[in-house]
Amino acid sequence: MSKKNVKPPKAMHVISFFGAVRQIGGLTAVSRVLGFFRDIILAATIGSGPIADAFFVAFKIPNFFRRITAEGAVTNVFLPAYAQVKEHEGDKAAADFASEVQCTLLWGVIALTLIMELTMPIVIFILAPGFEYGGTRFNNAVLLAH
Repeated sequence: MSKKNVKPPKAMHVISFFGAVRQIGGLTAVSRVLGFFRDIILAATIGSGPIADAFFVAFKIPNFFRRITAEGAVTNVFLPAYAQVKEHEGDKAAADFASEVQCTLLWGVIALTLIMELTMPIVIFILAPGFEYGGTRFNNAVLLAH
């Protein structure tokens, strides 16, 4: 059987490039609007002041990890490597590779979390050098970051 006669199964739906761009763009726009409403609700709830300052400094830490693991370097490195392993070594090797990466990330995050928990005052001091050590903003940021 030649490859010209092979048709994808009916359940498989091929999205055009412009359809994919439209879908990703649309979902990004929805995400931005929801984020805007989240910010409005947050401002109405905690306002501005020492509590808000502490919250935003403490929130930098999980945001940083999310950007690295979900949106950044890990994803950009993992996907091509996974595709290459799957193409050259098969599905089983690709699943094993994904499992190894996931376990490595898990142990790395656990170790980093323990280190950050133990050194949180130092971390907050680095992230917010304008906060007075032992002051309300500083102590609240440490508390929220824990």
